[in-house]
Amino acid sequence: MKKLQLVVKIKKLRIANCRTGEIEMEIEVPQNGGKGFNVVWCGRLDYVFVAGFNKLSQRMYSLIDTKNVKILASGIIDTESAIMLPIYDEDVNVAFLIGKGSRTMHTFEITDKDPYVFKLNVSQFTNVVYGFDKTNKQDCDVKNTELMKLYILTGIPPTTITTSSVYVPRVRLEYFQDDIYPDTRLNVPTYTTDEWKEGKIKDIQYISLQPEGMKKLSEAPPENDRAKYSYERERQRIEQEEKEKRDAAIFDRVFDRMNEIRETLTDEENTSSSWSDD
Repeated sequence: MKKLQLVVKIKKLRIANCRTGEIEMEIEVPQNGGKGFNVVWCGRLDYVFVAGFNKLSQRMYSLIDTKNVKILASGIIDTESAIMLPIYDEDVNVAFLIGKGSRTMHTFEITDKDPYVFKLNVSQFTNVVYGFDKTNKQDCDVKNTELMKLYILTGIPPTTITTSSVYVPRVRLEYFQDDIYPDTRLNVPTYTTDEWKEGKIKDIQYISLQPEGMKKLSEAPPENDRAKYSYERERQRIEQEEKEKRDAAIFDRVFDRMNEIRETLTDEENTSSSWSDD
């Protein structure tokens, strides 16, 4: 990485070259409220995700194309007062916004196609979050589809560190979910100090998270009919059981009513040949 994001008081975002100090890009952001804004790189895309407040104190997001210097998308999130701090997972292109001093985490998917930003789910932590950081992807439990592991600072005063994880629900866990675990950054420095000073350019190193002996989901055989339609068959079975229960309940009510009528008849009427239980 040779570029640095700079958030300035005049509600502008600047991109600077770390080695030369030159400002390569400057753009005014919609987050022009009094609380400022925070930004995060969108990994392998030439985008920056911005989270902050507008003049109406509404929390909002924006996606900026740093290559073409333009705003691709903007939207209102809510009216909470907590300052949002962004985390970005470049492997799945998902931005996580966690409010400092709140329990809420908003999730957005970023793409290179219009409309560029898609709102995902909103999660709630058990305790108020005052600070957080995520671990490297290599520390995640890929066999149980753990997408992100967080260390969270909580407590009043904030003195307790707890962990929290984001999981992706999947069915065929016996296979490596390669659609959500592409090759990820190797957790080692790309440059040495001397290489950085000399201005060398090197490619980022990536590593596969596929456990040894575990086949990829993309190479797995198709599910058989029994597995594929098990949900539909289970639904039909439950519906049939409910129908049988309803039919039995109707029969019981009719039978009870017949007994009530029988009790009101005289002995002579009760033994009449015209009465039948059939």
